Amino acid sequence: TKNLENTFDLLKKQLGEISVIIAFDCILRRLEVEQNNLVNNMNEVFSKVNVIGFSTYGEQCNSVHVNQTLTGLAFGY
Repeated sequence: TKNLENTFDLLKKQLGEISVIIAFDCILRRLEVEQNNLVNNMNEVFSKVNVIGFSTYGEQCNSVHVNQTLTGLAFGY
C-alpha cells in the first residue's frame, strides 16, 4: 500500500486535489491483497482519494498482456 500512497501523493502534486480516480485493478492484485489480509489497508488508501472502479483480468500494453496492475484515470481540481 505504501507504493500506492506514494503514487497518489505524486498525482496530488501534479493535479492539485483529486476529485476522483476511476481505477481498473487486476484481479490478481485484489487476490493478493485478500491473501495478505490487506483489504482494510487498501480500502483506507482508496477512500482517501475517492477511488471508484472495478477489478479486471489484466491489461493490454503494446499487444502484451500484463497482470497485477492498476490502471486509472485521475481527475484533479
